[in-house]
Amino acid sequence: MKAPPERRSARQQLLWQELLIPDVRARLGGGDDVGPPDARARALVTAALGCSDAAIHEWVRAEGDADILGLYADALATVHTGTR
Repeated sequence: MKAPPERRSARQQLLWQELLIPDVRARLGGGDDVGPPDARARALVTAALGCSDAAIHEWVRAEGDADILGLYADALATVHTGTR
């Protein structure tokens, strides 16, 4: 029996996180006053994946008649303006 699409999507998101977090953590270096590198790496990776998910959803909603890279850039800009 196959898992429902939502569960497969969640598993895929977790897999991407676990693959990307070590590289992002290495690029961040040591912890600072913002938080430990693991937490910061996870925050950055999950934000980027969330932006990707949002762009894909909007692109599908537009039936493929949208600039998916522009949608992704807009999502990233939205997240970025809410940071420090």
